[in-house]
Amino acid sequence: MANTSTDPHALIERHRHGDWGDVTLGDALANNAAIEDGDPIGSLYALDATHTVTITTDAGRTATTIAIPAES
Repeated sequence: MANTSTDPHALIERHRHGDWGDVTLGDALANNAAIEDGDPIGSLYALDATHTVTITTDAGRTATTIAIPAES
């Protein structure tokens, strides 16, 4: 995320407050339902034209993971 000057804390806050970023409408609706159902929640954020970050919170709400796809 250093390549894009993105603050990871800001992305976590967006995820925590229900801003799922650049997911499909179906995924956003599934995330909203997952809050009530206790299922995993996932967000996707486009940092720029070539970089994305995913944030996933597990079903037990005990861990949240930030993943940055490897560059090829």
